[in-house]
Amino acid sequence: MKVHTEGKDVDISIDIQNKSSLIYGDRDRLTNVFLNILDNASKFTQGSGKIKITLKEEEEYIHIKIKDNGIGIPKEKLPRIFDMFYQIDGSTTRIYNGVGLGLHICKKVIDIHNGSIWARSMEGLGTTVHVKLPKT
Repeated sequence: MKVHTEGKDVDISIDIQNKSSLIYGDRDRLTNVFLNILDNASKFTQGSGKIKITLKEEEEYIHIKIKDNGIGIPKEKLPRIFDMFYQIDGSTTRIYNGVGLGLHICKKVIDIHNGSIWARSMEGLGTTVHVKLPKT
């Protein structure tokens, strides 16, 4: 599926490997988590980008990955991306909007759902955000 967002054409693919289990949680808050992650993936993908969403059922968890081919995150800054008010580019001349609350709130919501969230990234190659939520 192609989505036109922020003046870019982003190709989003979805791979749902199993459809049998459910997640018990707050639908609105979890929806906001995934919309925030997708918004970041789109925001930091330049030109015509690709975002791949993968959902895989594991023994006790549903594992969701959102992978983009965007600008990536410098290795030394990756551990702080879920900190409150943290901006990778904290300068007053940064080109990306935001106040540094989105991923912090995502982490809090996932924590409340007894799940986990983390990211892997390579600068210049993109980022993958992982979310694991317990199955019902």
